[in-house]
Amino acid sequence: MINASGATSNVVLGGSVGGTAPLSSLAVTASAIDLNAGAITTTTSQTYTGAVTLGADTTLSGVAITLGSTVKSDGTNRSLAINDSGTTTLTGAVGGTGLVGAEGERLADLTTDAVGTTAINGGSVRSVGAQTFADAVTLGMGTTLAGSTITTQ
Repeated sequence: MINASGATSNVVLGGSVGGTAPLSSLAVTASAIDLNAGAITTTTSQTYTGAVTLGADTTLSGVAITLGSTVKSDGTNRSLAINDSGTTTLTGAVGGTGLVGAEGERLADLTTDAVGTTAINGGSVRSVGAQTFADAVTLGMGTTLAGSTITTQ
């Protein structure tokens, strides 16, 4: 578990995490979480409690991955792939606000694998490229999916 406290706490994951030997689980709590690692692999859950900014194309692999707040790119559109054999939960808006001038917050693309389910509870997913949900998707509220191509299974 990584826990940073304070109103402006920041956690930066700057290298591959669990690549050689997957972590059992990972829980990160901070007001800002920067994922610059490229790949994060666990054998069970991953929980990110705080706003996540992608500083690199990122692949999250595990069981029961929860992004507990907003997810956005760092000004350069970044890809996010989620390989989750449990339930992927997207709690906040994904891909920024959609406002003019915030285009760099959008994801390049978003992909989920065919195993498990995805719960979209944040109201929006925005990308400049494709969104491919290869697993079953549930919407926890009215949701906007905005991208070049949206594919659900």
